[in-house]
Amino acid sequence: MSEPTPAPARPEPLPRSAYGFTIEVPTAYTDQDTNGHINNTAYYRFADTVIALFRMRHDLLAEARTMVTVENGARYLSETHFPDVLTVGLRVDRLGRSSLTYRIGIFQAGSDRPAAEITSAQVWIDTVTRRPVAIDGAMRQALEAAM
Repeated sequence: MSEPTPAPARPEPLPRSAYGFTIEVPTAYTDQDTNGHINNTAYYRFADTVIALFRMRHDLLAEARTMVTVENGARYLSETHFPDVLTVGLRVDRLGRSSLTYRIGIFQAGSDRPAAEITSAQVWIDTVTRRPVAIDGAMRQALEAAM
């Protein structure tokens, strides 16, 4: 009988300094689940908020184009609780012709190691044809700067 193939090693989580765009997010009592820690749905809400604020800050809300999410993922590394105020950081891990992958790190006060990492793959589409279009101009420049 052969030995099972070991699973590939998980990459180390990125430190707080790897995220160039950050916001502070207070947790709410309703963010907790029955186990008393912040629920996974709250982490995804924090990720959506930092992405939206990044796009707003860089004036990337073009009317004829939009981003659609095609895949999300999460890695939970430690618990957070109400009434924590969390730092939510955003960086771009991958930038293609019409798609990108954001990585969001969620940090407790005073910690350099994230409590969670969220990834979100998105595709830039034309709002009329619903077909992918190139990420170019100011959007590409802002996303490249966030890598």
